[in-house]
Order: sequence, then C-alpha cells, then structure tokens
Amino acid sequence: MSPKNSPNVNISTSSINTNINKQSFASTVANSLIPKKDQALLIDIDDNIPHKDYIIAIGNLVQPSIRRLIFYLRPVYRNSSLVNNLIDNNPFITIQHQQFKLRKFFNPNKRIILSNVYPNIPPDIIANEFIKLNIPLCSPITLFRRQTFIQHDDLIKLPPTILINYEDTNYRIFLSDDSLTCYLCKAQDHIASYCLNQINSHNIMSQVNNDQPIANTPANAIKASGGISIFIKESYSSEEILVNTPLESVTISVQLKQKITICNLYLPNQSPFTEVDLKNIIQQLPPPFILLGDFNSHNKLWGCITTNTRGKIIESVIDSENLITLNNAKPTHFGTASAIDLTFTTPSFAPHLTWDTLSHPYGSDHLPIITKLTYRNTKDIQVGKPKWKLNTADWNLFTSLLEQKIDSIEFEKPKINNLNEVTQNFTNAILEIANLTIGQTIFSGRKPPVSWWNSHCNESIKSKKTAFNKFKRTKSQDDFIEFKKRRAQARRTIKDSKTTSWRAYTSSINSKANPKQIWNKIKAFKCINKYDNIQILKNENDTIYSEPSEIAMNLAPSF
Repeated sequence: MSPKNSPNVNISTSSINTNINKQSFASTVANSLIPKKDQALLIDIDDNIPHKDYIIAIGNLVQPSIRRLIFYLRPVYRNSSLVNNLIDNNPFITIQHQQFKLRKFFNPNKRIILSNVYPNIPPDIIANEFIKLNIPLCSPITLFRRQTFIQHDDLIKLPPTILINYEDTNYRIFLSDDSLTCYLCKAQDHIASYCLNQINSHNIMSQVNNDQPIANTPANAIKASGGISIFIKESYSSEEILVNTPLESVTISVQLKQKITICNLYLPNQSPFTEVDLKNIIQQLPPPFILLGDFNSHNKLWGCITTNTRGKIIESVIDSENLITLNNAKPTHFGTASAIDLTFTTPSFAPHLTWDTLSHPYGSDHLPIITKLTYRNTKDIQVGKPKWKLNTADWNLFTSLLEQKIDSIEFEKPKINNLNEVTQNFTNAILEIANLTIGQTIFSGRKPPVSWWNSHCNESIKSKKTAFNKFKRTKSQDDFIEFKKRRAQARRTIKDSKTTSWRAYTSSINSKANPKQIWNKIKAFKCINKYDNIQILKNENDTIYSEPSEIAMNLAPSF
C-alpha cells in the first residue's frame, strides 16, 4: 500500500470506530432499566430548601445504593415493595423542622365507571349511595365524566348496579371497572381473541323458542356493553346454527320463501381480528346468507372518511370471498358520522335486498338500519279485508229498511227468468242496507295506536328530534349534551305515561268488565297486532308454504 493512500485508510477506520461506539436513543433506552410507575413516589418541595437535603433525608430511611434522582426530584426505586414500605412506615419526612408528605406517583386505587346515568342526577346523590354501601370514594364524581376511584379492598363490596331514587323516580346505574374481561371464559386480564378455552366456554343458547331471542352475551358481564342477539318473529320458522369462531357472533337459519342464513357479528375496538377469522365464519354459513353487525372498521369503500387496518382486512375478505356490500355510503354512527355497521351478502341474493338507515337513533349512538327482502311484487302484497262493524250496528233500522227494499223487488213468477239473477238482486239489497246501517272498517296494515300515548309524548319526541338535527348540523359538544338530556327526558316522559295509563286502567277494572275488552286493552299495551297474517305454514309432511293462496288452500280442509 502506498504512503499517499495511508491517510485515506486512517480516516475510514476512524469513521468506522465512531459509528460502532455511537448508539441511538432507542437502543440506549432499551438497554437501561426503566422504572415502572408503581416504583416512584412524589414529594412536595420548598424552593428555599436545597435538593440535597431531600436526598439526605430519604437516604436516612432507605439504602442510598438503590436510589437515584430524576426530574422534579421524583426518587425512583427498583422495587415497588420498598416504596410501599417507605410510605407505610414513614408517610412524612422532616427537613429543617418542616414536614413533607410522601405519596405514590401511581394511583393505587381502582377506577369505577358509571354508565346509564341520567344527566340531571347531581354527583352528590350518587356519592351518597356509595356511602350507604360503606365504600369511601377516593375522588369526587364529576358531572361530565361519570367515574370515580375506590380502594381495591372495597371492590368486593361493589354491586353490578345501584338503584337511585331521585325526585320520586327510580334510576338504575351500572357500575364496572376498567379491567379486561374475556367474553368467552369470563376471566380477566385477556380478551376473547387470545382465550385458550374459547371452544369449551362458547356461551350460545342451543335450544331457543321462536318467541325468544337467540343471543350470545357474556353471562357475568357487569358493564352495559357487549353481547349480541337476533329476535325472530314467532310466525317464522327458525333455528340456530352453531359457528365455530372466537369472535362474538350468533347465526340463525330462517324459513321464508327459501331458507336464509343470518349472521350477526360484533367486533369491539379493543379486540383484534384477522382475515382468517372472518373467512372461517363465512365458510360455515349456508348460502344464501346475510352477514351484518358492528365491525368498528373504517374504509372509504363503504362511506368512511379514512381507511384503517381493520377496514383493509375486511376489504380483502370481500374481494376473496366475492361478497356484495349493501351499504350505500350513509353514516351509521351519528357521533363520529362514520359507517361502521356493515351488511354483506352473496351476489345471487343481493338483487332481492335493499339497505337504508333511519334518520333518528332512537336512544342509541348508532342509526337503525333497515334491510328489506323483496320477493313478491307489490300487487301480491295482501291488504286486510274489510270487516263489518257489528258492535255498533243499528239492527232496528237495518230490519226496517231491508223489509222495505224486499217489498220493492218484484218476485212474480212470470218475471223470473233466471234464478241466479234473483239471488244476486236479493244479495245486493242486503249489502246495500248493511252499508247504510252497519258500515265497514278496513285495516290499513299499521299497528293500532297505544292507549298511553299523549300530547306530552309527542312534544318530548319532537324536542329530542329537534336537538338531534341541530347536533347533526353543528357537531358541537354542547349540542350533543343537550341532545342527550332531551333524549333522557323523552324516555322518562314515555315511561311515566305508560305507568300512569296502566294504573288508571287497572283501577277501572271490576267484576262487570267485559273480558274481551280487557284482553284487547292488554294487547294494546303490549303493542300486539291482532291482524297479523300467517307468513309461513309447515304441514305434517314438513312441506313449507309461503304464498297466501297456498296457505289458505292448506288450511281450508281443517275448517
């Protein structure tokens, strides 16, 4: 090697040595022992006292070899038990005849979340209920964010709910902590996606009557969230389909004109999922099927402003499984104006379905979604037949007018050329008089109005909708709080109206009351439609009939 090249070699070697010795901030932090929050304590300081005096005072209590000083004089110890013993044995330190309190940097208390709280209930009313339970609060309850802190030892005293009586009205408040709970095995500190007992502890109702919901919900849940269900009208034949999946889902098969599979799926924000998880569910669904639910996933494909990782996973599943998205880009969550409630189906079944959202949330933060199945033409839809109003008929007038009408008809034998013509004339005479004296009623297809509805209910619902429409325009937090207040007031108004109406009716019942009127009133309170038609009929040979004409022909031999 020539001498003139030697300087270049030395410079290169020096540069290499410098890069080897130089470490980044991330690598330095990774190699150091970073203390945890429960290993730190806080001390109130006096600007007139030097920092070294604090160090000396603490050094007299603990071993100096395991102590170091960090920003704002926050001593940190590598053992959390040492911090606990120090505060338990020496809650104060004395420096220059002054006492300074020692306290933990990490709050050891348990956070309690309060849900379903009526906005007008003052925080002190709720705090009094904790005092009755002998649970002292470690922090006050704020009006906007309903939460508080209690000691860990008091957690076993905490009930799932508390009932509060405020202004002569009972309110149910749900209490829960912020710990992770598995929806499958009900254990804490992990979620369903990482549950090792997900198959054995899958909690789904296996045998359910048609008039009950088919549901998948955590049996021991104390928080007012999570859980899904499908409600099926009792006039439709249905059965549950068990799907092997760690995700929170429930699936049914319902008999309409053909068998249809409906799968309801819930994917919480805190629960991750994979493309394999969704494909596993889809491959177990008998076609045609409808896959729907709260996916908590954003993608511009179905109307969101942004696309996140969860949305990309679902988009990949849609492409690979050849699914059709029924969403029409309308938002389904009014708080964030995002479309996170999705509906998918198979390509052959999509032309029979229509999808849309309602304009009002009706007590939820999600807008209701209506998915309609249109098999028949509009001309085939059955309308209720007219019925005679026999209870209000004027039978004396009917008899008098019918006799006059019959007397005016000539029944002389020479003029009777056709017996069918005479019969038709006689029938028309009866119908003409009946229309004048009895009258008919036609069922429009709508449910009868409930007896407890009044003008106060109308005003409260109107006020709630006005506040909601204002919030949709402004997106203001104040308008959102105002909407929640009016929504709570509307719920209370309707509940009070139901209670008052029911009490007034039951007090009017006596031994002379008509049983038919009593049962009609009860059905009206329960919103039961007595004009329901039979939608599906299964005969003794397990043959399914869905057309009205087929149902009528199969029922006729029994009458």
